[in-house]
Amino acid sequence: MKFKATSDLANVGEIEYKYSLLAKECGIKMAETCLFDGRYFGVGRFNRTYQGKIHTLSAAGLLHANYRIPSLDYSTLLKLTLNLTKDMERVVDMFRLMVFNVIISNRDDHAKNFSFQWIEESWKLSPAYNLLLSSGFNGYHTTTKNSKGEPTLSDIIAVATEVGLSKQRATQIIEEVSQKCAAQKYVKNKLTK
Repeated sequence: MKFKATSDLANVGEIEYKYSLLAKECGIKMAETCLFDGRYFGVGRFNRTYQGKIHTLSAAGLLHANYRIPSLDYSTLLKLTLNLTKDMERVVDMFRLMVFNVIISNRDDHAKNFSFQWIEESWKLSPAYNLLLSSGFNGYHTTTKNSKGEPTLSDIIAVATEVGLSKQRATQIIEEVSQKCAAQKYVKNKLTK
């Protein structure tokens, strides 16, 4: 699918805002977002509080992955999530984010666009960020799924089962996110076999 890079569009702020609302509707944790003057996208800081900074590390930093080129697969990202958080529900959250990125064609899903935070003596997933349609590296997803830059439904399921998610739970999440995204005219991608 050929498309114009979203960052080239005059209404990019409005588009990114719509994607942030859609992500929240799909069950993806995000910082507070808003649209200023009907055109400027704003997102609340999630790595600082009134008490100070929250220790935040990207997957690129943790894995020494080059975020400028494809250097990460979601299977590694899901395993990293499980190893850091020790919580399978956070793995489910990362899987949901992967599905969302595929469906909206967010191909700029590089290793620096996923972060973890040290909060109350344990690692947590940071809120999601940089979620919008984008062309990615040579037109493919920067973070691969099952070693593919243009994944199919079976690739998404393979990544899920590799990390211990059941096919049934993965399929349920895919259907849920797909249905919510299908209602939006600006989302054109569909997962296929």
